Amino acid sequence: MSMEFAASMTEDEVTTAELFHLEAEKKRRIVMIAGLTKSSSQLRDVFNTDQEAYLNILSMGASAIQHYENVLELLNGSMARLNAIENEKNASLK
Repeated sequence: MSMEFAASMTEDEVTTAELFHLEAEKKRRIVMIAGLTKSSSQLRDVFNTDQEAYLNILSMGASAIQHYENVLELLNGSMARLNAIENEKNASLK
């Protein structure tokens, strides 16, 4: 039995999405650099000095988490489609 599905995105849509992913990646890097390279006392100093910037970094981190959850969902769906065709071919060889 063959599995049939239509393409979910056009190549232009994927290209546009990839540009969006690059922007999200920049934000993720900022958050990880801030969170992984600073001690708690340094982070407290930043929070006390510029609370708005600090909260902006937290917001960027939350957005990055949501973004990568969506990316994982899309990647899982892509892998399911790719595996379906491979499984179909392997089943026809038996």
